[in-house]
Amino acid sequence: AATISMVPFVIIAILFFSKMSRYAFRVMREKIAEINHSFSENISGIRIIQTLGSMDHVFKKFDDSNHENFKAGLLQIKVFGIFMPLIELFSLASLCIIILYGGSRVMSGEITIGILVAFISYMKMFFRPVRDLSEKFNLLQNAFASAERIVKILNEEKVADDFNALESGPEEINKIEFRNLNFSYKKGEPVLKNLSFKIEKGKSLGIVGHTGAGKSSIINLLSGFYTCDSGDILINDKNFKSYRIENIRKKSALVMQEPVLFSGTIRDNLIQRVMQQDDQYLEKALINANCGFLFENGRKGLEERVLEGGRPFSSGEKQLICIARAFAFDPQLIIFDEATSYIDSESEKNVHSAMKKLMQNRISVLIAHRLSTVKETDMILV
Repeated sequence: AATISMVPFVIIAILFFSKMSRYAFRVMREKIAEINHSFSENISGIRIIQTLGSMDHVFKKFDDSNHENFKAGLLQIKVFGIFMPLIELFSLASLCIIILYGGSRVMSGEITIGILVAFISYMKMFFRPVRDLSEKFNLLQNAFASAERIVKILNEEKVADDFNALESGPEEINKIEFRNLNFSYKKGEPVLKNLSFKIEKGKSLGIVGHTGAGKSSIINLLSGFYTCDSGDILINDKNFKSYRIENIRKKSALVMQEPVLFSGTIRDNLIQRVMQQDDQYLEKALINANCGFLFENGRKGLEERVLEGGRPFSSGEKQLICIARAFAFDPQLIIFDEATSYIDSESEKNVHSAMKKLMQNRISVLIAHRLSTVKETDMILV
């Protein structure tokens, strides 16, 4: 009993300090994530920051985040600085108890000196792994804090993909229908209320409305990024959820408001899926998308390099290349999310021309602020 009298105190210390250390490491991980996000955001927006003269504000914001990370690091050091000596104290206390209690028993002749020495050795052996664990305490709690963040991401509910759904999607998307659909990002704050519309193959739908009216929400639902609160989305008169979402996405293409090109070549940007198309097919996609400029002025067509951020192409050229990418996918559903918002009037004419070609014999959905973009669609949803 005397030998293990300190064990409950050791267990209590480990439980208490593990919580404190885990909290410190958790805060450190959060602050490091904030710092990395701030770095990425500020580097990408450095021109705006310099133009507005916001450097001091950005530096202060970074300094605040860095100081919070510093304080969390100090807390972790303090916890470790108290915990390690405390374990040593418990080890010495146990040794003292054994010597005092065992020594008195040796003096009275109840036990031999050999038994006392054996118990002292046993106690040292007991505290050796506890001491080793204490030395690894920082690393262990750091790993636990990181694991918490990873598990949190892994436990995020998968949206709009029923694992009991049919393995294959529809062979061809002939009709899409929204039936009495309601949707909200936050409970009690509806974005779409009792929405119903239908669109068939070869037809086009224009969606217009003020900012925040729910235009992009329709696209998010149609692309399976969110699920509706109530009502149904039907594809070929079957519930959207009866198909695996990746099979719907493989038959769809999205041209976004801000064109996104990846570093590499034009060919790399056109082939973003496992595709067997030859160069002739890809060049035809570029011509259909009015990307003839890629074959002029010494440019190398499919082998033309694309740098970070889509440089050296203009906004209009990048959008035309994005439309060429949609042509290469040969989608059955094409979605334009304000595809002409960031380009000049001359480029807009080329983009409109390419969009018309792409919309032929497909289901097309166009989101726009300008009526000029949707005036030729078969149906306009306001």
